[in-house]
Amino acid sequence: MFLGGRFDPLKYNKNYINKHIEIEKSRYKTTKLKDLVINSSGGNWGDDEKKIDNFKNYQECLVIRSTEFDNQQNLNINTKRRVFRFIKKSSLKNLKIKENDILIEKSGGSPNQPVGRVAILTKSILRENSICYSNFIHKISLIEDVNAHYIFNFLKTIHNCKVTENMQSQTNGIRNLIMKEFLSIKIPLPPLNIQNEIASHIQALRDEAKQLKQEAKEILKKAKDEVEGIVL
Repeated sequence: MFLGGRFDPLKYNKNYINKHIEIEKSRYKTTKLKDLVINSSGGNWGDDEKKIDNFKNYQECLVIRSTEFDNQQNLNINTKRRVFRFIKKSSLKNLKIKENDILIEKSGGSPNQPVGRVAILTKSILRENSICYSNFIHKISLIEDVNAHYIFNFLKTIHNCKVTENMQSQTNGIRNLIMKEFLSIKIPLPPLNIQNEIASHIQALRDEAKQLKQEAKEILKKAKDEVEGIVL
């Protein structure tokens, strides 16, 4: 398959082909992701406070990086690792960051992890901090006629199935998502009420898994304390 004047064998990957066949066979009509997007913006790393003379033109923001993307849940904003930078208010205004915007990891990755991870900006995340996102992240805002959490979960599944591995180039050891291909992903779109049900069910499963993980940690700690009490 030729892409941008080059022959790309990755497009003949059986997993890649089969996943696209499954999407095409969906009982629901499919729509390209780009047709659901009303706003698309690259990231802004901002400035260090030491280089700023006039702070009134800037807003201090928590900058979301690839580090904050959680493979199981959504965003994991660790208080010890988070980074704050100063973003020009004019730039922040142009980014139009709002609830239900989807963040896409467009550069980074690792040998065992393709780029293309996604996150969604929730009300609680935006309430706790002024948010921006780095140059390695791309943001999309969706039309109102779809459930953004449904789209988020679909894109997360696509990445987990390693489909985005076939939508990337690599330069200087850094993986780069080919945004044109990513935005051409076809998404099955059931009626909105079914999208809502699917999104709610998936979130309930994630909440349950998170709770069980926490309970498991507490059980292990209790067992550890008991063992120490016996041995020491």
